[in-house]
Amino acid sequence: MADSTELVRRVIALCPSWDPGDLTNFQFLPGGYSNQNHQFRHRDELFVLRVPDRIRPFIDRELEQSFYKFSAQILVPRIEAFDASTGVMISHWQSGALLCETQVDPSLLVPYLKSLHRALPPCTRCYDPVASAREQLSIGDPENAIVEQAAALVWNPPDTGVCHNDLNPWNIIRTPSGEWMTLDWEWLAVNDPLFDLVTLHQGLFLDDDILEELSESLLGDALSEERLRICLNAFWLREYAWAHAELTQGNDRDEIHDQLRTSSRKLADLRSQGKV
Repeated sequence: MADSTELVRRVIALCPSWDPGDLTNFQFLPGGYSNQNHQFRHRDELFVLRVPDRIRPFIDRELEQSFYKFSAQILVPRIEAFDASTGVMISHWQSGALLCETQVDPSLLVPYLKSLHRALPPCTRCYDPVASAREQLSIGDPENAIVEQAAALVWNPPDTGVCHNDLNPWNIIRTPSGEWMTLDWEWLAVNDPLFDLVTLHQGLFLDDDILEELSESLLGDALSEERLRICLNAFWLREYAWAHAELTQGNDRDEIHDQLRTSSRKLADLRSQGKV
């Protein structure tokens, strides 16, 4: 973890007009697994410094930067400075609670997602969570059963649109006004919109009984059992594969070990229920 001198240097590199003496109270934020995030104060205002710790597959920083420039219809963090060559970013601090820390009325999920998806700008790249999982499972020595599960899954969604693709409840802030602010747009791409709903529903550990009803409400049509089955498998494969790759490459955090165990258990449950 960087010391305060290094953090000040990074801030000034992005905001050269700021006086280093005005930068105080650097505090590490443990929530982000892929980046080092630090809250700090510049004069009387709080900011967040994001520093990626290495290059990761699929992430396109220029696309991420352009999204923040043209996201006026979506509530996202206000960006003070962004270096697309490194991914280092300074954003204004947003008070509120992460969605994972609050009680969530499931009926709010679909209106939130519909509004979000409608407002997303056009995008040309596509996101395939199964291909991503296979790439990450090629690292190290993952569970054989999970490798076989990934090899058997075909990702060919019948309907696509621009999606967030990492819409877990740690990436949503419930602001004091009650609005939902969406964070971490590194994986913005065209995908099955149902994948965003499955990510949010599973991340909140909501009852499985309501997922089909929510899915049909989002899609506005009868839901094929096959489509939901594939999305559930793809989500938990992606979660396992990402955690496996991170741990294999030295990102040894308790939260990532927890994700590996949880996703392995979820995939085993899907196998035992014949939903692979």
